[in-house]
Amino acid sequence: MRRAALALAGVAMALSGARPAAHPFSVSYAQIAIGDRSFSAIVRLPLDDVDLLLRLDRDLDGRVSPAEIQAAAAVVSAYVLKHLHVTADGVALTSAVGALATWRDASGFEYLQTTATAAAGRRTRRRRRSRPRGATSASSSVPAPPTSAASPTSGGRRPRLSSPAR
Repeated sequence: MRRAALALAGVAMALSGARPAAHPFSVSYAQIAIGDRSFSAIVRLPLDDVDLLLRLDRDLDGRVSPAEIQAAAAVVSAYVLKHLHVTADGVALTSAVGALATWRDASGFEYLQTTATAAAGRRTRRRRRSRPRGATSASSSVPAPPTSAASPTSGGRRPRLSSPAR
């Protein structure tokens, strides 16, 4: 049924001469590194989504300037810290957020980038592998409306990242 509806929509667009808009999906990225006593992540959130959520464009000129990003650093950091929770061996770690910058993907879509870090007071335990070698054991859920994605690497350790239920 769904395939038929999609095919019908495609035929209707072809007959009308309409082209689908080239609007990228709202995707966030997290590049995660887990060490014996530390965690670090480069977090990239779509700039237009963060602007809509936190109202970064204060002069309403349709673009978020570097000055507006720096002026919103405390608000953006609080947002990331609210949604990023790191635990190691069942103990919650205190995270910190670094400086903000912009980053563009290959298609030119602009992201707001920051680094999040956390440190454990002692070396974290290694647990037995319950997954095939190469499978990841960490996940990230720093939300950026409407969707979020991450590409974690764990190196075999099992820290846990989670977001509180809404």
